Amino acid sequence: MIEFSKDTPRRRAAAIFVTATIVRLLYIHQYHHPPTDYDVIVVGAGFAGLTAASMLQKAGKKVLVMEAHDYVGGRVHTIEVGHLTVDGGAMWIDEWSDANPVQALAVQAGVETFAYNDWSLYYDVNSTAVNATAGDRPITYDATVKSHFSWSDAEHLRDNFLDDLEHLRSDLGDGASIRDAINEYVQNSTGNDDDVERLINYMVDEILVETSYAGDSEHTSLEYFWKDDSFEGGSYLLPNGYSELTDTLAADLSIRLNTPVTSIDTDQRGMVEIRSETETTLTAKQVIVTASLGVLKSGTIIFHPPLPKKTRHAISRMRMGSLEKIVLLFGDRFWSEAGFLYLDDKNSNIPIFYDFTSFYKTPALVGWYGGMEKVTNLLTMTDQEIIDLCLQELSTILGTQVPRPVASYVSRWQEDPYVRGAYSYMSVESSARDKKRLAKPIRNKLYFAGEALSTYYGQTHGAMMSGIHVAKAIDKNANLDLRGGRVY
Repeated sequence: MIEFSKDTPRRRAAAIFVTATIVRLLYIHQYHHPPTDYDVIVVGAGFAGLTAASMLQKAGKKVLVMEAHDYVGGRVHTIEVGHLTVDGGAMWIDEWSDANPVQALAVQAGVETFAYNDWSLYYDVNSTAVNATAGDRPITYDATVKSHFSWSDAEHLRDNFLDDLEHLRSDLGDGASIRDAINEYVQNSTGNDDDVERLINYMVDEILVETSYAGDSEHTSLEYFWKDDSFEGGSYLLPNGYSELTDTLAADLSIRLNTPVTSIDTDQRGMVEIRSETETTLTAKQVIVTASLGVLKSGTIIFHPPLPKKTRHAISRMRMGSLEKIVLLFGDRFWSEAGFLYLDDKNSNIPIFYDFTSFYKTPALVGWYGGMEKVTNLLTMTDQEIIDLCLQELSTILGTQVPRPVASYVSRWQEDPYVRGAYSYMSVESSARDKKRLAKPIRNKLYFAGEALSTYYGQTHGAMMSGIHVAKAIDKNANLDLRGGRVY
């Protein structure tokens, strides 16, 4: 064996070589994996963002959620109206089923729920058409002919149209809209009777398309209409507000409110830079963007480099729907029906009011109106003017002056710069491929999530399922452990 003294040239050279190699390796590691503020930054504290953030944090990631609003929840926003807790945005747990993660979250959180069986204005909790008693029926009015119309006739026309959908799809082919289908149905099935045409337009366009899908009949795809994925089950409300669920998901998360993100730079080696209106710049290894489709389409978040062409085109083809609500609380219940239907060709009416007295335990009506044109028309009015319009319609329907509400709320989601609408819908320009394209990671750094990416679009469980999917895409060990050991 040859032994070297501590200060031989060979030993010094070997030490220098080893040190240089270590320094080089460290440099390479730092170059490709620079230190970051967080492992993952989530943009948006709605259902998708909170679900993904919670899962990744439990998997050991250092996570930050950045939210533009001054509250957690996104399109879930529980507020006080008068003395009552009211949901200004999402309010139903639709499709109450063991397969629905929102149902599982509600059960785990132990929140109070209320089965809204009065939804029989359309269908019962099993999605079966209801033969309502007189007290369960809505009271109707057609402003064009200044008389009430038959709810049974309206139901019959609507159901016949839905039964004829496959035939209409076959006749009209790909790229057809619901407006095309309505025109075809009216021409072939009603003998061009003006009253019947007006009624089918009201029941399908205003009620099914505008206030269920939040879409416009000219842009809503016939191919996808009434075929969206769903679970079996009824609808439940949350007496203490939907925010109980988002607050449960937000527990123990690091969340920065009032922090609108303005730009996301994925061109940095080994990290992402996220800038906000507060002039804060943060870094992360990966970022999940759960901003609404309306925000993505607005371009208020700048991506550098620009998003891939196919991703940009997918966003441009997808459409954000418009739907608003009005909550009216009264001192006395001056009606006995399940609700009110108001048909008016002027496209500036509130087409439907539901009786929420049994839920709020005080005389209450909730009105909805949707579709871009109608929402745009009505939101030029003040809240008080919209409430006056509601009272005018109700007075006309009942034939007597109705009292003013003791408290009220008028939503304005279309005007919210951090939402810009209600929820997404399938347009004639878009397809399921666009959802898949938007869900595809970019450089393994940038991910998108939200209800618009889900086949359960327009639903809180769609947003939650999208959040689950993206969390698992980032870390396969990320799990959401809910009621009874159920793991998502």
